[in-house]
Amino acid sequence: MLPALQARHNASMSPGWTKAESVKLVGMLSGVDEVIELAEPGLARIMTGGWDHVYSLSNDLASASLASIAAKKRRPVGYYVEDGIIQPRQRGRRALARDGCLRPVEAAQHRILSASDE
Repeated sequence: MLPALQARHNASMSPGWTKAESVKLVGMLSGVDEVIELAEPGLARIMTGGWDHVYSLSNDLASASLASIAAKKRRPVGYYVEDGIIQPRQRGRRALARDGCLRPVEAAQHRILSASDE
């Protein structure tokens, strides 16, 4: 999934955020330049990253909330929180499906943030 996202956005940087027990695994993914652990320092990094594109593929409140905080330039692709309620961004999900990015990987424990020089 990550190579398709990088090609779509001409991404120069692709960090992933994950739980402590998955940091090593996410770090092994080809194309992940930075692994952000979901802990206090990582949350500060997510909040101040200046991300151009945020992908939130899990429909849980915590993931959608983090994606909403990280996505200051535009709504996340996938799920976000508005007025305390999880919202699906269907347009973004359809584009991901069209590009062949949505597969069983959706259930994985990591989330992808992409920042580009665009």
